[in-house]
Amino acid sequence: MEEKRAVVGEALSSGNVIATAKRHGIQAQQIYRWRERLDERQSPTAFLPVSIAPDSVPLSPAPVLD
Repeated sequence: MEEKRAVVGEALSSGNVIATAKRHGIQAQQIYRWRERLDERQSPTAFLPVSIAPDSVPLSPAPVLD
């Protein structure tokens, strides 16, 4: 796993995934997959707090002008 992380880090820092993949003898798509998996592990899914707003107060009827 550390080797994969190092390859992904190299690709990100150089900005050139294709050249990094060629240097390591792998397909560029492999680096993209590793990056996705590493991102999933590093940012766990979490729930955000939600509050429900009370029903809106009905507006009073408009005054009738004679």
